[in-house]
Amino acid sequence: MTILDGLSLFAVAPILLILGAALAGNSPREGRHLMWIGSAALSAYGLPISFAILLISLRGGTDPIVIATILVSVLMVLWCDLLLAIDGLKMMRARNKTKNERSPEC
Repeated sequence: MTILDGLSLFAVAPILLILGAALAGNSPREGRHLMWIGSAALSAYGLPISFAILLISLRGGTDPIVIATILVSVLMVLWCDLLLAIDGLKMMRARNKTKNERSPEC
C-alpha cells in the first residue's frame, strides 16, 4: 500500500458525503446511505490518522494554524458522525412506530 492509496480514500469519502447530501433531496434513502458510507469510511480511516497528526503537532515545532486546522477537521467529522447517528435513531424510531401502528392488536 502506497501513500497514494491512502490519499485516494481521503478523496472518495468526502465525495460520497457530498453526493449523498446532493442526492438526498430527490432520493432521501439513497442519499442517506451514501452519507452513511462516506461518513463511516472517513471516520474509520481519517480520524486515526488525524489524531496521530494532531498528537505529533502538539509535541512542538508545528505552526499553530496547522494544529487548529487539524483540530477543526476532527471536530467537524465527529459532528457529522453525531448528526448522522441521531438521524439514524430517528429513522429507526419512526420505522418502529409505523410498524407498531400497522400490526393488529390481539
